[in-house]
Amino acid sequence: MNTQHKKSARKTQTIYPYYGLGFLVNLKDVPLREIEGQLVPDVRFNKVEECMALVVPLKPAPLSGNEFRFVRRHLGWTQEDVAGKLAVTRQAVIGWERQGDASTRMEPSTEKVFRVLALDAQGIAPELFKRAFDLIFSERHGPAEPFELPAGRMLDRRRFLQSQLRAA
Repeated sequence: MNTQHKKSARKTQTIYPYYGLGFLVNLKDVPLREIEGQLVPDVRFNKVEECMALVVPLKPAPLSGNEFRFVRRHLGWTQEDVAGKLAVTRQAVIGWERQGDASTRMEPSTEKVFRVLALDAQGIAPELFKRAFDLIFSERHGPAEPFELPAGRMLDRRRFLQSQLRAA
């Protein structure tokens, strides 16, 4: 008996809203896999977290409380650690995080320092760090829009950061 195996076309979802980091990330072109009759995202969510830890400090709008908390936790920093690094009280850090989806309302200079420290702690290459530093301290402003991440083709951290810096 001759059976032919037909390779089925891979199913994808154009936009998949993901809230697993504490804020909305729209994953684009998400491959789907069928498990027990259900289509589920076939995404390495640890890669999503790694990429977002690089992207959040580069966003043109002020950080939300949830974004701030995500970065802090991703880096393994306690509220006391952040307070010490930014020369503020732990209560200030708690207040920023309590803002949830709203802006932290921290001083812009303090937020810029936090962003730079967050990127530095991730050990990015010096030439990329310089470009990110320049971008953070530029006077660009943008709306607080949901993040979009190309889930179908996750890159390694370095290439991903390069692509984000080119796009900014």
